[in-house]
Amino acid sequence: MKTTLYRHNKSGFAPPVFPTKIAFNDLTFVIKGNLTYFIDGEKVSLKAGDAILIKQGSLRMREERNKVEYISFNYVGSEGNDLPLCITDCISYEIKLLFGVCDEIIKTYALYEDKIDDVISLILKFLREKKRTMNENPLVSAIKKYVLENLQSQISLATIASFVGYSPNYCDTVFKKNEGASIISYLISQRMTEAKRLLTEGATSLKDVASSVGYNDYNYFSRIFKKIVGCSPKDFTLKGSI
Repeated sequence: MKTTLYRHNKSGFAPPVFPTKIAFNDLTFVIKGNLTYFIDGEKVSLKAGDAILIKQGSLRMREERNKVEYISFNYVGSEGNDLPLCITDCISYEIKLLFGVCDEIIKTYALYEDKIDDVISLILKFLREKKRTMNENPLVSAIKKYVLENLQSQISLATIASFVGYSPNYCDTVFKKNEGASIISYLISQRMTEAKRLLTEGATSLKDVASSVGYNDYNYFSRIFKKIVGCSPKDFTLKGSI
């Protein structure tokens, strides 16, 4: 992969792009507002949170638009060829962080292109995950959504099953078949991921981190964290500060 352009357009005005067969891949995210493209004659409308991946060799045209913020990556290479033209509601927390990384890179380096290659690869990885979830079993999606929105709460398999309207056994069976792990294993994994994020940011105490991911007993949280992550929350924090 070779990056040829990164642009974060905050001006509120998206200039028109006249019909051209592009010699690169164009990955564009809409942050605010709307954009309308015509790709090989097909109209594609994007709202805030959507992305378009226009493959090299495509005939690209874009309508002029006001009151829009967008981010565009142009790169050469085959990475991303497995992704669809349009991916809806795909700007996750992780992708937002990567946008911030790119903004800092171009502020710091005049020749920034090669420094953004790995960032684009990570963004494409997150988009693949979004593509996978678009085809996900609806029950599995509902369970994951409930878990992610309630990491701080005292939830159980029975709580989750009651919310989605199926028996605990049926929910766990369907989830294991699709994900290869139980619902509780997924819950713990997501709690530890969120705990690592909070510990890395260092904005709250260890006990508050535990409480924020659903553990009122810090010692129990610490044991689970060490089992999953390989070190205690305190040691994880110290490693991050070195």
